[in-house]
Amino acid sequence: MNHSPKSGNLRPNLRQFDVAPLPPLDEDYFCVLSLDGGGIRGLITARVIAEIEDRTGKFISELFDLVAGTSTGGLLALALTAPGSIGEPAARAAQFVEIFENADKNIFVRRSSTSFGIMHERYHSESYERYLREYFGATLLSEAVSDVLITSYDLLARDVVIWSRYDARVNDAANVPFWMAARSTTAAPTYFDPARIVDGNEGDRSFIDGVMAANNPSMCAYAHSIKVSPTRKPFLVSIGTGISDHPNKRKTDLNWGAAHWAKEILHVLIEGSSEVVDWQLREIIGRSRYRRIQGHLEYANEAIDDTTNRNLEALHVDAENWVRIYDRELDSICEVLSLRR
Repeated sequence: MNHSPKSGNLRPNLRQFDVAPLPPLDEDYFCVLSLDGGGIRGLITARVIAEIEDRTGKFISELFDLVAGTSTGGLLALALTAPGSIGEPAARAAQFVEIFENADKNIFVRRSSTSFGIMHERYHSESYERYLREYFGATLLSEAVSDVLITSYDLLARDVVIWSRYDARVNDAANVPFWMAARSTTAAPTYFDPARIVDGNEGDRSFIDGVMAANNPSMCAYAHSIKVSPTRKPFLVSIGTGISDHPNKRKTDLNWGAAHWAKEILHVLIEGSSEVVDWQLREIIGRSRYRRIQGHLEYANEAIDDTTNRNLEALHVDAENWVRIYDRELDSICEVLSLRR
């Protein structure tokens, strides 16, 4: 696949772009990586993470004390912290790029019904769950090579659920298999069936995509870092999956019914909640210890399930543009990470 950028001007980030100042380098920071949801757009996230691994020569789990993720970001977080055969993580980010490139075969496997998305979920949940079981095996969260945090939402209890290695090691009920955490955080409504878990103690539980609670899990990750390491200051790197470069041309009056809102609400949740969390953390932590990598989708479709070759190519182009735009910022991030004790 040719990943050469198309011609055209590189646009800056949504806000004025300048490299954040380095924090004091003599501190022992609790390093946190937070990954947004966004479906197939996670390919961009994987490319940016791969760049960090290439520049430092280390696994993400060696660079960060905690890797947090929601939805496709949760799937990535789990893949980057799953143990391999020799005590190292099972995969690098570059390997996961290939999984996104084949998502139409292992994740977004379409139903044959013509009523998908209306009367039934759009994709085969059974096929996707089988893939997750094969990929992660029977590995439990307590076995992660670094702390990991995954967001989901319990549909029956109407409560946010946070899976983490920290909790899994102190509470057997929280020590779920990797595949189960992955299935629960990526069960996007209308795309997949809820993730059903039969619990002998609590009865059946049904989980849906973490986007319903925290598409940008950075604030959850920040709170978790204070709980597990209260004496160390967090250095938090947050990576988004892009904001559409094309304005919404649909009529935005007050006469929308359920059909119109059903098409729009997931995008509203994804973009709106992510930006709110970004603002909160810039105010709380400050830019030297909080870095947000989020850019435009200049070429790629904003749809979370467009696995066409044309869109995959566009995602690669956007990812290369992001790496070029954030080149100095990535160097700054890697400088702080390389000093981890």
